Amino acid sequence: MGVEIVCCRVADVVAARQAGAHRVELCSAIELGGLTPSYGLTVDALKVGLPILAMIRPRGAGFLYDNSDFQVMKADVLALSALPVAGFVTGILLADGRLDTARMAELRALAPDFDWVCHRAFDAVPDPFAALDQLVELGFTRVLTSGQRPRATEAVSLVRELVAYAGDRIEVLPAGGLRPHNVASFVAATGVSQVHLAPFEWVTDASTVRAREAGIGYGIPEVPREDAFREIDGDAVRAVVTAIG
Repeated sequence: MGVEIVCCRVADVVAARQAGAHRVELCSAIELGGLTPSYGLTVDALKVGLPILAMIRPRGAGFLYDNSDFQVMKADVLALSALPVAGFVTGILLADGRLDTARMAELRALAPDFDWVCHRAFDAVPDPFAALDQLVELGFTRVLTSGQRPRATEAVSLVRELVAYAGDRIEVLPAGGLRPHNVASFVAATGVSQVHLAPFEWVTDASTVRAREAGIGYGIPEVPREDAFREIDGDAVRAVVTAIG
């Protein structure tokens, strides 16, 4: 059995290795579902000695990207493929939820000798079996999925069906809700050969205590949305530039 752990800091990677994990998905901004890690983070994470798969995701809230987003994704693949990472984790969708196979093929062509994993964008596709076939055709190594449910533990039947359908063509990596009390029974019920976990816990940053007491925040006050992202309001910028002459 393989155990893959989501990590956002070098300290996370160290803890994962000490705990016996076999592989790391490295990302930033886990509160947004994971974004592309920085080059510096990737360099130092590799020093820990575990296989590192780098997330390639330029923003949160979905997987439908404009051309500028896609150019950033390509640049990140080129930069990180110069490092000894094990592979990349990504996913691009069309507006109707189907895989954007053309763009995913273009990304993979930039680093064909690495493992390529489709992340949980897969859980938004209308036909998971057709999408699995497409990923096989694209040459992807693995697909990360919660079985199109909030947690894989709620989708035992579909995960089992995906494992059987995939056979030895592509690996199925389940994620969501897997913890010590249920992982063994889930593995037995589905036939998976590996699991993916993100067992984070909160750690207080002491430097911000005074700011918090004063009501000062540094992020958005509301919970990040999964279906919408923020972009700059050009009219507001223009109005301020005009106002200050």
